[in-house]
Parts: sequence; C-alpha cells; structure tokens
Amino acid sequence: MQKQKQSPNNILGSTKGLTLIEIMVSLAIVGILASIGMPSFVEMIKKRRTEAVRDELLASIQTAQTEAIRHGKSVRLVRTEKTANCERTLADANDWSCGWQSRVDTKILQTFTVPSGYVVSQPSKGQELTLNRWGQALDTTTFVINHASDGLSGKATKTICVLRGNRIIKKDGVANIVVNSGVSTCE
Repeated sequence: MQKQKQSPNNILGSTKGLTLIEIMVSLAIVGILASIGMPSFVEMIKKRRTEAVRDELLASIQTAQTEAIRHGKSVRLVRTEKTANCERTLADANDWSCGWQSRVDTKILQTFTVPSGYVVSQPSKGQELTLNRWGQALDTTTFVINHASDGLSGKATKTICVLRGNRIIKKDGVANIVVNSGVSTCE
C-alpha cells in the first residue's frame, strides 16, 4: 500500500467545501449587489402596479363606451365612496382612490377597487365621467394615477386623458388637456 504524499499547502489532507472567510466574502458581495439593486426594483414594482391600475381604468372606460353603444343609453363611471373594501378617507370630490363603478341608469355593470397605497384622481371633473349613447365622453377630463408615498412627482405617475371624439391618451407623469384652435390634446 502506498502512502499518499501530502503537500505543504494541504496539511489536513483533501478538503472539500468553502472556508468561513470565503463564505463571508461571498455574502458581503451579495449584500452589496442587493442593496444597489433594491431601490430600482422597488421603483419598478411601483411603476408596474401603477400601470395595472391605469390599465384597469382604461378598460373600464372602454367597456363603458361599448355598453353605452350596446344599450343606446348614457353610461356613467362613478367614483365609489368609503366602503368596507376601502377604509381610506378620500381627500376631496376628485379622489377616486376607493375605486369606481360603471352604471347604466341604476344598474351596476362593473366595479373596481383600487389597491391600497395608490391614488386615483380626476382633477378636472370630480365624481363621475359620463359617456353618451354613442360612447363619447360628454366633456374632456384627465385621470392621474400615482403611488401614495411618491405624490404626483413620482416616477410611477401615469395620466389618462379622455378627449372628445372617443380619443383616450395614456401619458407618463402628470398631463393636462390643452385646447388649441378647438382641438384638444394631452400634454
């Protein structure tokens, strides 16, 4: 039987695995990388969730347009008040943060509740959006969606502009409707 020759670097024989120092260095590197990436990850989540609320509102408006044409009657998107599903105190008549309902006369067609932490407001027109029997908005309006902790200046803020003639425009940030020579645009 031959005796294995030990190298001076490996006194204990063949070792498998990592040393405590190697593990600590690896964990420190992972921690540094995570702390660098975490803020951008949180912003990405806020942005995606804000986009989801915006898309739900957009889908509600489009569904209301379809229902108005189908029923041949006006359809209203009405903000919901404080309910069991929404314990928030609404800031004012323009605050849609508890959600909204689509209605034909007194019949509720659709209801949406805004997730907590997000703010939806209709700064120009208040508590409802009315679409005539052709699915057209009776007036121009904007809806602004943002994360509550960021306010309107947050990177995740989104705007929907509802213009006459069934034009609906999505914008990043806060946008306003501008009327120039009788033509409405969203800027």
